[in-house]
Amino acid sequence: MKKRLLLASVLGMTLTCGVEAETLHEVVIKAMTSGPELESALHSKKSTEQDLVQSYSAYLPVLNLSTGYGTESSSNVTTQGLGFPELILRRTDANLTVTQKLFDGFQTKNAVKANLYKTQSAAYTVLSTAQDTALKAVYAYLDVLEKKRLLRLAEENLKEHQSLLGRIEIRTKSGVGRAADLDQAQGRFALARTNYMSEQANERDAETHFYRLVGSMPQELYMPILPENSLPETQESAVLLALSENPDVRLSGANVSSAAAASRASYATFFPTVNVEWSGTRNNNVGGQAGQSQSDSMMLRLNYNPFNGGADKAKVRQASEEFAKTQNSRTIAQRDIEQKVRLAWNSFTTASEQLKYYAEHTDSAARTRDAYHKQFSIGQRTLIDLLDAENELYQAKKDQVSAKFKKLTGEYQLLAATGRLLAVLDIPIPQGVEVRDPGVIGVLFGVVAP
Repeated sequence: MKKRLLLASVLGMTLTCGVEAETLHEVVIKAMTSGPELESALHSKKSTEQDLVQSYSAYLPVLNLSTGYGTESSSNVTTQGLGFPELILRRTDANLTVTQKLFDGFQTKNAVKANLYKTQSAAYTVLSTAQDTALKAVYAYLDVLEKKRLLRLAEENLKEHQSLLGRIEIRTKSGVGRAADLDQAQGRFALARTNYMSEQANERDAETHFYRLVGSMPQELYMPILPENSLPETQESAVLLALSENPDVRLSGANVSSAAAASRASYATFFPTVNVEWSGTRNNNVGGQAGQSQSDSMMLRLNYNPFNGGADKAKVRQASEEFAKTQNSRTIAQRDIEQKVRLAWNSFTTASEQLKYYAEHTDSAARTRDAYHKQFSIGQRTLIDLLDAENELYQAKKDQVSAKFKKLTGEYQLLAATGRLLAVLDIPIPQGVEVRDPGVIGVLFGVVAP
């Protein structure tokens, strides 16, 4: 009786009131909207857009205005000619200069390209972050489901051991059973109880991780079902799809293009710069000469720096090394993605093949356990045989559940590696991912808002 009360108290810890069910689609949406990672990536992308705006601004004219008011003390030929060894006047001056760049060694052109590719890279980073967040939410979702299934199995196993212990107690009290059998049954019941408690702890850990990613505790969860034809047919087709569609691979390609443009821009220092410059000056009481004066000029200016202590060559070499580094990073990204695809493929295909054998093992273990129960009742099987049969059935069911979730996890990993996870889950692409090239006119009229 005490053991039944103890069992009821242990099982009572998992009782919950009715709650609304959540689909995987809903949970992924919550994870993407509540987590800070995606929002941070969007802010980073918007920051990169402003680099693009700044590079475009070099195509536009530059206006510089300078003005001043104060007291000037002058002693020169003009003041001495007027009979003043020193003349103090109230001075005002103003200067406006407008400079339009005509040629800068293609530095602006290549800087615009470099920042445009950087913006594309930032956009792919947003997509990558969204997909990573979605995959983590899938992991958390499946983990909670798996732990709940394993907890249910542990609960069933505990009930079976409790029932068997009750039978052994009756047999022992009636003198049919042996005290050693009772001790053995009590020990196995204690082990089943600790297994149940361990599964409870595992479930709570899974729910805690779920809360960290989603921002709320899991409700009743549905078992997800992948749409038909959502997975590639072969491993090689999956690899090719991943190398063309995975956002991490695509952002590494954008980084290579950006570094190539930046490398070309570094050569601009070997060219002269050509500007057209208009300057207008308005002065009053300047240089000891009372009254107003003005000057206007329109100049075509060429500036060239033939020697800069080797800094320009070093800048070119630095940009070249950065370009080589991004190429290596792209190769690393491609190999990493290919590895992820092949590992995910192996995981879910192996689990798929194992599932039918785990099912056969479970059915066989169940038939064996049922037969041993009957044989134990008529004395043809020992208690150890029966307890071992119960344990084998419990382990077989656990293996079957684990294989099922391993297969599901591998399928979603494959979808993520091929860049199709959001599409299959019917998750819209986050707003702000698109790359907008404002152009010079767009920058002039503020198409890209700061």
